[in-house]
Amino acid sequence: MTSYPDQFYSFINNHLNADPRTLLLTAHGKEYPFPVDFAITQIEARRKSGAKLAPFTASERFLFPTLLSAEQASDWRVACFHASLLEDKRVLDLTAGLGIDAITIAGEALRVTAVEIDEGKCETLRHNCEVMGKAVEVLHDSAENVIERVGDNEYDAIFIDPARRSADGKKVHAFTDCSPDVISLMPRMLEIAPEILIKSSPMLDVRAVLRIFPRTSDIYVVSLNGEVKEVLVRVKGSAIGSTPTAHCVMIKGDEVRSLLVPLGNSRSSGPDSEKYAAADAPAPGKWLYEPDAALMKLGPWQTLQSLYPGLRKIARDTHLFISDEELPGFPGRGVRIKDVIDKKSSRALKGTTANVAVRNYPLGAEVLRKKLGVKDGGDTFIYAFRNSDAKPVMLLCERPGL
Repeated sequence: MTSYPDQFYSFINNHLNADPRTLLLTAHGKEYPFPVDFAITQIEARRKSGAKLAPFTASERFLFPTLLSAEQASDWRVACFHASLLEDKRVLDLTAGLGIDAITIAGEALRVTAVEIDEGKCETLRHNCEVMGKAVEVLHDSAENVIERVGDNEYDAIFIDPARRSADGKKVHAFTDCSPDVISLMPRMLEIAPEILIKSSPMLDVRAVLRIFPRTSDIYVVSLNGEVKEVLVRVKGSAIGSTPTAHCVMIKGDEVRSLLVPLGNSRSSGPDSEKYAAADAPAPGKWLYEPDAALMKLGPWQTLQSLYPGLRKIARDTHLFISDEELPGFPGRGVRIKDVIDKKSSRALKGTTANVAVRNYPLGAEVLRKKLGVKDGGDTFIYAFRNSDAKPVMLLCERPGL
């Protein structure tokens, strides 16, 4: 890779807060002892990645091959979860990209080989491995070529993150639309390693996974700060005929929580098997709970209610819950009900600040917010939903301790 002078990194560090477009205009026509356009790309990529790549960008010599690589990279906290599944293993990463996963996994694994088909990304990855002090073997090749060349049982695990964009740049999520084709590669991958980890879209249908990969042992729905980031599929050569387990993995700050969900107790594998009983009418003083997005993806309501006695589902198709008392440690948001909003009290909300959330409600959150005339934000919440009688209800809620 091209070696850049100290002035290159000084320029980046000195202009981190500058507007990239303004920098391009200012630099036009001037001569620099380094490629100034590439330096400005680094500034923009660092701003776009923000906290997502903080441990990497803490090094001023960490580089981004392209701006898109910053946008598509794994969050470092999600990469740490990947690494926790691959401790002390020989790992082959077939789609390295920027290399956030490969470098992070190298901190826990016995050995890591990273494959990248793009030459520029490959060169940058080698540079970044050196900068981060991680021993990663980097191969400039395609996933298909590499798996034909390596020997059987050469690795303990394969990590693969197929590109989820079509030829015209549109986002896709079905395995059949991604590249490389993990379905056709699976038989050979299982000859190379007994375990395959496939990073896939948060939109992925879990039921489809079980049909496509009958050797699936685990499915991890991973959320970060309340947003589902991915569905991680673990396929094992020894898992044929076994019942897969789903994991709701919830990352918030430095905390990682995981809830095991038998797939027979998940709406994603078939009809919800819970013994449904409608909660009593919401009332001031009671508590309203919205499960984490990872739980919303799988819908393990029976498991959740067994873990938190006293938790009652508002309605079969309204995935909110009520309890009489506060339930510490609930995996999601818990708020105290302050009031049931009627026509009269709704008029008093105009001009106030509140977070609006809707579940199984006739209006979307933004439409309802504008209709009520409230500003977005603050520690007050307005929850709108249908109750067990399918009637629209709005609740004014507040965070605990207010």
